[in-house]
Amino acid sequence: MVHPDKCKHPQAKEAFGALAKAQQLLLDPQEREYVVSQINAAKEELRAKRKKQLKKDNASKVKSLVEEVSSWRDFMKGGKKAKKGETKPPKLKTEDPNKSYVQRPVKRG
Repeated sequence: MVHPDKCKHPQAKEAFGALAKAQQLLLDPQEREYVVSQINAAKEELRAKRKKQLKKDNASKVKSLVEEVSSWRDFMKGGKKAKKGETKPPKLKTEDPNKSYVQRPVKRG
């Protein structure tokens, strides 16, 4: 792609030279091992930074949630409430106090 005879870009000759140099470095086993070790070290450093940032982000989320609910009593006050104008169905009692189920109303027709 960057061969000076095939590519008319003004920097094609420099790019081709850089690729030839890189090829020679990668063909040498010691140089290749060094380059691979540098790549792996960079990957590990990046993983550690991402892990640290994720931990920091999660800690800040938890902290903000704790600040929103300052106490158990405040949490309980914010429980489920009926919306204004919303009606709840009546709680029905069973005829027999020994039964644990709720008797449902019977439609008579």
